[in-house]
Amino acid sequence: MTTRALSESDILVDDQPYWAAFNPALKAYEIFRQQATHSVRCATIGKSLGLERVRQEIARRKAADAASAR
Repeated sequence: MTTRALSESDILVDDQPYWAAFNPALKAYEIFRQQATHSVRCATIGKSLGLERVRQEIARRKAADAASAR
């Protein structure tokens, strides 16, 4: 099976520094955290859980980031 690189048009949720895209090979959403020079995948959420669950996970991670920055 061949996979293709993600492009900007694949981004479904963009809430910096996090963004998410659907990976059809995994049949799942992947959440990435933008670093200085690249993005790192930090979560994978099954397609059946849906895009709303992706948004909730990003919000949870942003809240945890803010709490740890204090």
